[in-house]
Amino acid sequence: MIMKRLTCEMCGGTDLLKDDGLFVCQSCGTKYSAAEAKKMMIEGVVEVSGTVKVDNSPQVENFVKLADSAFSVNNNKEAENYGNRILEINFEHYKAWLIKGKAAGRQSTFENNRFRESIEYFRKAVENAPETKIEDVKKEVEAEVSKLPQITLFSYYNRFIDDPSKDNANSIIETAISVKQSAMILSKNCNVTLAEYEKKTAASIQSTVMTAWEMTIVPEYQGAKDVKKYPSKEEAKVFNNRCFACVDVLKWSMTLSGKDETADIQRYKNLIEITRGMVQSTFWVKDFKYDDTPYWKSVFFFTAQERKAGITDIMEYHQKIKELDPTHVIPVRPRQGCYVATSVYGSYDCPQVWTLRRYRDNTLSKTWYGRIFVRIYYAVSPTAVKMFGGTNWFNRFWRDILDMFIDKLNASGVENTPYND
Repeated sequence: MIMKRLTCEMCGGTDLLKDDGLFVCQSCGTKYSAAEAKKMMIEGVVEVSGTVKVDNSPQVENFVKLADSAFSVNNNKEAENYGNRILEINFEHYKAWLIKGKAAGRQSTFENNRFRESIEYFRKAVENAPETKIEDVKKEVEAEVSKLPQITLFSYYNRFIDDPSKDNANSIIETAISVKQSAMILSKNCNVTLAEYEKKTAASIQSTVMTAWEMTIVPEYQGAKDVKKYPSKEEAKVFNNRCFACVDVLKWSMTLSGKDETADIQRYKNLIEITRGMVQSTFWVKDFKYDDTPYWKSVFFFTAQERKAGITDIMEYHQKIKELDPTHVIPVRPRQGCYVATSVYGSYDCPQVWTLRRYRDNTLSKTWYGRIFVRIYYAVSPTAVKMFGGTNWFNRFWRDILDMFIDKLNASGVENTPYND
């Protein structure tokens, strides 16, 4: 009699250890008594006549249980391995394709997008399912497919939050389109639907964009709220490129959401916030007063024409909100400057100009003669700034006058804190 190595009849594993009187397979967990193990170790020759049908169903069901156990602890790679083991036994086993579909989709990443592969496995699961199991399989596939698009896109969202670039924005759009196309193929071939894909994707894109805006774009451009930052021209360029990427993704997401007025209103508000940031974006340069005292001067990144176009976009977004919500109040179109003050102080958004804008809106505009002065100022000052705004004598002359006037306004209670027209 020749002895052979102890081999598990369920999974073919050879790593069996004795535990409390039983031999336990370390691969699949099947337990054998001492008597059963002894029979397995006897090598012999048996003559068999006729056809012998090997029943592998217990082994297959054991692999299915092991795959479910792996899924329960989020070990998707191991679950996929068990699906492959089943296919080695029966290439048409629908449960194996179902396991592989779930495992592949859940392992999808930015570097290895497996959603299309997952959809193909689900198609095979439906095609190979017994007639009595088809509807159950479709329901399970629908439930899983409704989750997988967001799992697939999750790594793309995180990448955009860390680096809200044009390329990463395009990656989100391209992947979302690809996911939808793959799901449509599944729907056509197997009558399986992708539940609320558009609505969920549009919502997650909105959340991603605003997270990137609040956590990455604004802080890196403006710095901490309690510390004044002087961004360079290059930093302002990066800021605006990121803003454009956000606007592109937000606008595209609105083509997905269908009729969802509440979500669209919020998206338009987000577009207004980001576009306003671009319109007001500046970079800083070191300048000198007439007495050679150095100071930082803010310079608009966009030209006056580009800022005007941005303000037009903002007004259009307000109009869109008004169409969805008749109670929305469209603000008065912002003026293009306190022209002389902006030229002198280098920014439309700085303490001195905030003071003057408050005085204009809260004092001058309340009287007839104040309103006449404002009209004359906005009729004359753009031309004056265009002709002389780049000269030192013009800025020095008006700075002395404005400094004294602003000091008096501040002393009388006019605040110099951030102000929106």
